Amino acid sequence: MEDMGEDEVVALMASAAAGIFGFARWYGVGLTTSWLGASRTARLLLLVLPPLAILGLWQVLGTYAAVDVREDFRYQLLFAVMGTIWVLLLPRALSLIGVSFEDDALERRNAAASIAIGGAVVSLGVLFAGSNMGEGPSIWNTVETAVVATGVLGVAVLLHALATQVGDSISVERDVATGLRFAGWIVGSGLVLARASAGDWAGEAAMVNDLVHVGWPVLALLVIAIPADSLLKPSDRSPSPNLLVAGVLPGFVYVGAAVGYIAALPQWTE
Repeated sequence: MEDMGEDEVVALMASAAAGIFGFARWYGVGLTTSWLGASRTARLLLLVLPPLAILGLWQVLGTYAAVDVREDFRYQLLFAVMGTIWVLLLPRALSLIGVSFEDDALERRNAAASIAIGGAVVSLGVLFAGSNMGEGPSIWNTVETAVVATGVLGVAVLLHALATQVGDSISVERDVATGLRFAGWIVGSGLVLARASAGDWAGEAAMVNDLVHVGWPVLALLVIAIPADSLLKPSDRSPSPNLLVAGVLPGFVYVGAAVGYIAALPQWTE
């Protein structure tokens, strides 16, 4: 077994430090904030989803990652620890659109915010797992693909928020239907980007080409989500939109459309 490169050791140590910090912040606040008046289901969702996402990532690393990763526990550990950045730190960036993990999901016991953040955890976990599928000459090829795909998702979230003010519907109006709809949309987008990120490394140009030609449904989902949110968000005439019609069904449509699209594509290993 060859020694890990110096840059790989540094990446492992840095990821471990970030993971410990993320774990301490996520569970330190999540477990100590009062549960009185909170939706236990929504709170448990936030506590259970990150470790489930890491377990799913580890399964991918042992099955679909590069041979060097599948056959070496150290590299599986490296990417699993790195994945904590995606599932414990990056979901907190939803505060940029007004949906805060501490303030909304925990302190204010906002179930809509918990659901939306939970959707982001799943989306980012799936996206990072997809970036680990396939052969590549270096760990940094995986990291580069994951970072670029995450950037695409981040731009989509910002455009969505600017066009619909979905953050206000979740954090201010506490609309659970909007939280479900947003969670379905971001999970669907993450699934598409995960598929676009999967495959053997063939250079940066090929990576960008795959993100454009395979990941284009992210734009389609955004084009659908913007008018849908404008139509289904809380209003004076409908301050509490129907949970099934305005939340559950649209969320399933977004995820189902993404899964159907991925199923219709050729195997990523081809």
